[in-house]
Amino acid sequence: MNEARARLVTEYIEECWHTMKVDLYNHPNCYCTKCGTSGYGNDCRTFANWNDFGRIVEVLQEKEDWEKFLTYAHYIAPQEVDFGYPVLCGSDMAGFSSWLFTNPARFCNLVGEWLESLEKKGE
Repeated sequence: MNEARARLVTEYIEECWHTMKVDLYNHPNCYCTKCGTSGYGNDCRTFANWNDFGRIVEVLQEKEDWEKFLTYAHYIAPQEVDFGYPVLCGSDMAGFSSWLFTNPARFCNLVGEWLESLEKKGE
């Protein structure tokens, strides 16, 4: 996932995209110029693990966007992007579910792609 897409997903899940700055003494301990959180390096989510996957699913459900995202993922994304999407026949939801939910990085990236498509539409 590129940085712009990661930032978009971070903001969607209502977390801070940390802009880290080295402290005055040039120690590796940094702080975020937006929220003041301190940490080491870039403490933003990677969107490549199951914790990030789970958080995105929670927020999609909380915001009642789950079905909108699934519609995009199943019907629109295969025509617009190349995520190694398998050729599915009709209503092969088992194949689709297996493809969508077995790779957290792919899932998170697809959510980012969906959010970008909404931005383009002005939603």
